[in-house]
Amino acid sequence: MGDDRPAHHWADPVVAEALAADAGPVLVTVEYTLDPAHRDAFAAALRRLVRPIRRRDGAVFWELFVDSGNPHRCVECFLVETWAEHLRQHDRATQSDREVEDALRTFYTGRERVTHFVALQPHDAGLIR
Repeated sequence: MGDDRPAHHWADPVVAEALAADAGPVLVTVEYTLDPAHRDAFAAALRRLVRPIRRRDGAVFWELFVDSGNPHRCVECFLVETWAEHLRQHDRATQSDREVEDALRTFYTGRERVTHFVALQPHDAGLIR
């Protein structure tokens, strides 16, 4: 059984402007740099371990992409419906989730880069289901 104690290990999102709680949807990207020789194992681990965590915590879309111009660069993307929902994801991260993230760091070099994109229109206007 996993350790469900809160981890509070995610950094607060960087925001340049005030965001309403219902702003969204929010696209979160996590960029990884890795050796292409390890990419398949990394992708399998992300799909098996991270994707269920993102969905459990409110993501309505999740995918992992490789940069067609740079095989060392992969980007994980997930979508949540509102800014408030994404902030709740930060609160939901558990010690077990942290252990998964720490184990995945063996696949990539450097630090992951997290970016948050907030839709410019009301959250229900652009969401395709």
